[in-house]
Amino acid sequence: MPFNDGVILAANAIPDTALVLDSPDCSLQKIENLYGNHDWLSDLCRISTSRFFTPGLQLAEIAMGDSSKLAESIKQAAATPGISALLLTAVAVVSITDKNYLQMVRDLELDTRLLVCDLTQGDLHRDWLDGYAETLIKLAENLPPAAPDYRKDENSVAVVGYLMDRNEGDHVGNLREIRSLLEGLGLKPVSIWLSGSPVTDLTKVWQAGSIISLPYGRHAAQILSERSGARLIEAPLPMGLDGTTDFLRTLGAAFGLEDRAEALIRSGERETLPKLRMVLPRWFMEKDFVLVTDPHLAEPLADTLLLFGCRPQAIFVTAKPGHSNRNLSNKYGVDVIEEPTSRQIETKIATLVAGKKLDFVLGSTTRIPVLAETFSIIEFGFPSHFTHHLVPMPFMGYGGVLGLAERIANRLAYDEQLRSTAVR
Repeated sequence: MPFNDGVILAANAIPDTALVLDSPDCSLQKIENLYGNHDWLSDLCRISTSRFFTPGLQLAEIAMGDSSKLAESIKQAAATPGISALLLTAVAVVSITDKNYLQMVRDLELDTRLLVCDLTQGDLHRDWLDGYAETLIKLAENLPPAAPDYRKDENSVAVVGYLMDRNEGDHVGNLREIRSLLEGLGLKPVSIWLSGSPVTDLTKVWQAGSIISLPYGRHAAQILSERSGARLIEAPLPMGLDGTTDFLRTLGAAFGLEDRAEALIRSGERETLPKLRMVLPRWFMEKDFVLVTDPHLAEPLADTLLLFGCRPQAIFVTAKPGHSNRNLSNKYGVDVIEEPTSRQIETKIATLVAGKKLDFVLGSTTRIPVLAETFSIIEFGFPSHFTHHLVPMPFMGYGGVLGLAERIANRLAYDEQLRSTAVR
């Protein structure tokens, strides 16, 4: 999944942002991976209110370095009603023409109130997580500063580095869980990057006395901290029992709220553990699994499934190497393959099926070949074309532990019944 997939996700998560992609006429296929497939609630390409623009170049136009159609796309994007920010990016094959995109924007003399982020610089061969992180970086660099007399609220916090890959109930639920954890500590969340909120909500970051950095936006959080003078706190994703505990203890220690953090942990475990005990022995104990997920979700997912009594057999990381310094292969004693090919996934799954060492695969099903009817597939993460949530269904926080258990157990129960019926 290339760089611009991440830029598209970020544009989709900021409703008053327009995206201009300098690319050949095949670029709509990139949008279709998200709009109407991964995210049913996306408004990025609605006919009446489209926020996506592309010159749709032919190869001859690319070779000649023709910029007239791109200029027209930028003007159309800037004129879109209700737009506060413009993201400008390009596919690698177009970028070799070495256009000066920022100069082109200056020459167009757009409304100076429009926040323009040029994402065409640097290596466009990077992956989707780089694209998402780079978008947050450009927003952090270009966001207008707070007024000189602006006062911070030392009890207010901003969260920077949440991966909002769609507007559906899984992320609505996650954001509610994160806000609930922060409020339970007595903190006031004023801005979450990104959360499906407009640019005006992003600017509330200047109110925060502290910025909580999450893995998908560490660099952007650092930039915002340096610009605003807010304290920077690096925290883990609040995912799984261990991850949520670590998140609360990290913040508890940073704010001198250790007692509150421990009380929240005890409360969360009292709510979660009894319900897990009802389902784990029947549906999870001694089940073998494979993960197909991004590098920041791989460890909390694996730890959660280990807690459930499952056994990892392989982990496929859907990104280029370098996003995490954790040695998952040593920790779990399994093959960990970054940016896998379909053949690598297919070969490994076939080997596990032959050895009767696979009960379920959890991850993006667009990368999972259906080789047999002997294991279950639970779709999770980006992209998910066949699993959607119109009501809150978190996978983070304590509610997310139960949500994940529910999703997996329901699939395993259904498939077991299906197989037993087929045998009869």
